Amino acid sequence: MFSDKHPSASKPSHFYDNPWFYFVPLTMTNFILSYVSLSFSANLFIGVLGWGIPTILGFYFFARKKVENQPLHLQESLPSLSLGWWLVVVGLALIPRFYLLLNNYWPVSDEGLFSFLSLELSREWEWILFFSRAQAPPIFNWVSALYFDCFTPSLFILRLFLFALAVITPIFIYTTGRHFFSKSIFLFCFLFFSFGFYSLYTYKYFLGTPLTFLVEMMTFYFLGSLLKSNPPERTSLQGWQLGLMTGLGFWMAIQWPLVSFLIAVTVIFKFKKKAFYLFGLWLPIALSFLLFCLASYFQKNGQHMTELLALPGPGAWQERINDSLYNWTSLFWGCDIKNSYGPVWGGMMDPISGSLLSIGFFELVRHRKNRFCVWILFAFFLFMIPGLITNRFEIYRNSLTLPLLILICALGLQSLVVETSKPWRFLLVSALLIPVAGLDMFHMWKTYQPGPKAGSNYAVNSPLYSKAFDLLKENSLAEGPGYFYWGFNNNIEDPSLDVLTYGFNAAENPKIPQQNIQWGAFITNANYKPFLSDLYPMAKFHWLAPDDLWNQGGLVLVIVENKEKNWEQFKSWNNFNTALHSVTNSYLLCPFDSKETSNFEKFLETEKYTGGDRFLESVFYEKLIYFRRHNPNHQQLIDWINQAVHKGYPAAHLLATEGLLYRAEGNYTEAKKLFKEAVASRLNLTDAEKNLTILNSIKKTP
Repeated sequence: MFSDKHPSASKPSHFYDNPWFYFVPLTMTNFILSYVSLSFSANLFIGVLGWGIPTILGFYFFARKKVENQPLHLQESLPSLSLGWWLVVVGLALIPRFYLLLNNYWPVSDEGLFSFLSLELSREWEWILFFSRAQAPPIFNWVSALYFDCFTPSLFILRLFLFALAVITPIFIYTTGRHFFSKSIFLFCFLFFSFGFYSLYTYKYFLGTPLTFLVEMMTFYFLGSLLKSNPPERTSLQGWQLGLMTGLGFWMAIQWPLVSFLIAVTVIFKFKKKAFYLFGLWLPIALSFLLFCLASYFQKNGQHMTELLALPGPGAWQERINDSLYNWTSLFWGCDIKNSYGPVWGGMMDPISGSLLSIGFFELVRHRKNRFCVWILFAFFLFMIPGLITNRFEIYRNSLTLPLLILICALGLQSLVVETSKPWRFLLVSALLIPVAGLDMFHMWKTYQPGPKAGSNYAVNSPLYSKAFDLLKENSLAEGPGYFYWGFNNNIEDPSLDVLTYGFNAAENPKIPQQNIQWGAFITNANYKPFLSDLYPMAKFHWLAPDDLWNQGGLVLVIVENKEKNWEQFKSWNNFNTALHSVTNSYLLCPFDSKETSNFEKFLETEKYTGGDRFLESVFYEKLIYFRRHNPNHQQLIDWINQAVHKGYPAAHLLATEGLLYRAEGNYTEAKKLFKEAVASRLNLTDAEKNLTILNSIKKTP
């Protein structure tokens, strides 16, 4: 089963030459800082004593330890695994991937946004190069749009795309590892990739990061192939391969210029003057970079990056410093998870992996005369720059470091193994990696559990959208496809429900025949129920969740049966929904100030599609208020609510909100009047009565 061919371990001459001397205190400290709630002063004391001092000692003493003749990444510390054992390892590695594939967790808002944009692209192709407020390069959306051409979007289809990437990527890890590392290091890298939290977490979300990871691994493979062809030809195949992959990366991730810089520095350092004659390398990179700059100029790319790099205002420097520090602490112990996609239980690396990461850094410094080790250190800190210099911390800005983190952890484990007696090595690896897999799988499970600070990790709309989806799906199974008017919804920032209902939504899916549609549905405020019940006595109302826009009443899913008299109504709703959908697409693609005026004017034109329908008028003005909800001009908002009440329906939540605006303006008389009207409404699910009591208790002042 195993072949017993490996070099004997070198014996340390001093206890501080042994990596175990550092591993034990670092691991204990990481456990405490990751999982125990202590005061800031206690954490600082433990961090300095248990992490800071061992780290300083490691860089001072261990890094001066005599280097073996063979670099650590080329040493064989374990016997080679037979094919049978490799099949067992691969089978175990697929288990967490199947967990991600089959989990019915509702997508987070960013997944909904990017899947929506890809779906729109698959329906009607446009040469859009930068997507959403993030101004993300297009490759991910282009690839997923082609994917949606082949498969109708659903939760499983989204997860299947990620599953496929998680299976394909190890192939390039293998092709890279078997050429440039020992079999032991490759095995460790594969295990950390398969079971490590950071890696699993990357494949949880339908975003561009997993695809970027694959392109990055392919680029590193072609880089290694070129470096081994010494001296390379001017038009060598390896040069073209590396040039094309590096050029492609500009359209893959915002951080990719750092990868291209690393490639350029590496090739020039390796081949000196000969590097400048590698036309197959530089030509694709130069052309791709030139096209990227031209596209950025004409499509006004860069506003998002300007926002991220903007200097903090007065009093905001502390927050900016914290954002930078989180890029380091999030790896080991955690961070403020608000809007971070950061870890929710400890750090991105569990305490054991975090200690191996530290020892891996010690080894890289110890082997600093080896160019490859210096390259790893340089690449790691280069790829950490985006997170360190931008505001509003988000862990995925450092996603380029993921393959390097896996490799450095593997080097740390290798360091421990070579200092262990041969008969105990396999047992040692099992004793370390089984807890690592357990901790990281548990951490992965916790990312599905709502917490007090949701941040970007959780699908905040999950209770609302998953319940609505289940009801709509049940109705479609019973009566066939129907019309779901997602455009009536006020919250357009998260279009995940629109994407996942696409398979049975005849209002948007052109592949569904329009004949014999049996129902139409939409989400609206519960205070509209009396008015809608008068028009559609057989309509079904399903409570969903509180209304976050109005903070009055709540949201209900309304399902209207398609009786003959409702057919013309559905046609009117379809026209209005289509107009709103077009505006939503433009808003989500170009939400910046430079496009705000044109998007808003385009939205105002949709009122002509209401056709005098009072409910559609109410929907129009609710969405108008949504677009301008941060407007400090209360009188403007009051005027719009007034029109919603008089052109549409005088629902209680509109009256109560108008009363609150008048109260904020100091007009208590008008506010009381509106609160009384809300209380007297046919259905009052607001706090108008409470506010009326408060106003009545306020003493009048001259």
